[in-house]
Amino acid sequence: MKKFLAVMFVSLFAVSAIAADWGLYGSMRFATFYVNQDSDLSATGDSDTDLRDFGLQGNSRVGAKVKVNDKFSAHLELYVNGNSGGKAVGTRLFYGTYDFGGLKLNIGQMWTPLNVLSIDQVSKEDGDLLGWGAFFTGRNEAVMVDVAGARIALVRNKQSDFTNYDVTMPRIEADYTVKLDPAKVRIFAGYQTFSAEDDNATYFDTDSYVAGLDLTGNMGMAGFALTGYYGSNIGAMGASGPNLAATKSEDTTDFGVAVAVNFKPADNVKVEVGYGYASSDRDDVSDPDTQQSYYANVKYSFAKGFFVQPEVAVYDYMDDSAGATEGKEVYFGAKWQMNF
Repeated sequence: MKKFLAVMFVSLFAVSAIAADWGLYGSMRFATFYVNQDSDLSATGDSDTDLRDFGLQGNSRVGAKVKVNDKFSAHLELYVNGNSGGKAVGTRLFYGTYDFGGLKLNIGQMWTPLNVLSIDQVSKEDGDLLGWGAFFTGRNEAVMVDVAGARIALVRNKQSDFTNYDVTMPRIEADYTVKLDPAKVRIFAGYQTFSAEDDNATYFDTDSYVAGLDLTGNMGMAGFALTGYYGSNIGAMGASGPNLAATKSEDTTDFGVAVAVNFKPADNVKVEVGYGYASSDRDDVSDPDTQQSYYANVKYSFAKGFFVQPEVAVYDYMDDSAGATEGKEVYFGAKWQMNF
């Protein structure tokens, strides 16, 4: 019986593959970075430098873009987790799109509006200043419509404790993009809520919101990216960064800003520098929890799809909410990437 089911599954997959147009691709990303941690951050209490980040990055991926017909398409992408010796595989993207003509419906796990991916910082597995001034919640399970430059998504609510909380609605995310050659402006916003079953100090109602801007431009040899956000209780939404937790009596105030500029002295060379800052605060703490990062890198392409990107980046965790210094770390090395 098991053999019969296996044969039937393979046969069905083969029929599907013949009926649809499968565009397969891959991206191998390999990190070669030394990391210096200062005495405030190092576990030894002394400044420490090690080849900490050497190997296949966790965002290496293989995928397929599938065209079933002129209206119906799909996108599948799997990651190869380098932290497990390249053996662990998981889902990055898995969604389908139907084009109704003027409106596209997307269902599955996908990039939703509350993500800024316009900055090209490469250390920390293509960190991109995500959580360091650029807003990021990752790939999410959602139902999303795309119409006339706007996207509206119903996203899985991050609260998964259904015993102590009532979750009555998904997170709502939206963005709108305007192209003003040579610049592109995208505004985004999101809201999430869940309520406690019991009114006590341990479980309490939490409302989260965020609004932000993502501005990019390309002027031939030079380009830039500027982004910022302001919100409250964004940690409950799953956002990256220095996110304090909300309490029953206190909400958090969260904001961040990031900027990057790049220059292309040659067709196969791009130089980029960037800076990001993020903060999370509550009225009942001594200081906001803050962090900043700045970097410089050079992207050199050997051939189409194959490049190396040396980088020096500083990650400064600054002060925590008690005013204590958290320390900093410096990455220096390079990322190697092959797209095929």
